[in-house]
Amino acid sequence: NLPVISAATEIEAIRRDLSLCRVTGCRLHIQHISTAEGVDLVRGAQREGLPVSAEATPHHLLLSCDDLTADDAAYKMASPLGNREDRAELRRAVKDGVLMFATDHAPHPAETKSRGFAGSANGIIGLETAIAITHRVMVEEEGMPFEDWARAWWEMPRDLIGARRMEMMSLKPTRIETGILWKYDLASSASLSRNCPYDAMEFSCRVVVACRTRKDYNNRKWKKGRHQTY
Repeated sequence: NLPVISAATEIEAIRRDLSLCRVTGCRLHIQHISTAEGVDLVRGAQREGLPVSAEATPHHLLLSCDDLTADDAAYKMASPLGNREDRAELRRAVKDGVLMFATDHAPHPAETKSRGFAGSANGIIGLETAIAITHRVMVEEEGMPFEDWARAWWEMPRDLIGARRMEMMSLKPTRIETGILWKYDLASSASLSRNCPYDAMEFSCRVVVACRTRKDYNNRKWKKGRHQTY
């Protein structure tokens, strides 16, 4: 019985923006999509040939409103968590290449997330867990090919903002490790914020290192078979 933003708010906003896109031909990217009907609208627009893209966050792919069983502001975010049917449709859309990944990392100081669900700010941290969560949900649970999963993290955003702009950002390879069970410890997080419900969750994929330079990447010795370049 906690107050949440109505799903109709997202759906009508997407419908409005698609109408503008249809009239003007402008590029449209929809962030943090959370509803099944919103996904259907994006699918239809892409089939229509409109220049439309959209993204799903790790928390919307992992969690649903059914996981909110107490007055816990760690589950409060915008867009809000959808129901299980919404979550299932988001996962299908990622597998189908309709949606890409994005973290929606939103740190908050403790005082703005300790006023109960209704009185706290929207937002959840997720930079450290984004790779682990999406790998668990999409690759391990949904059977998404690893290459397609990586494409949703790298190639789809690159195609959206342009390869030249990506080059200007001087992005370097990231190395991830799979098949190694580890537990997320919120107390030892590198973030100064603690606003997330992932404490003690177990995962089997993690970032080993984000290389600062190509030379740094080439000089490292990797364990064969367990590590993959991303």
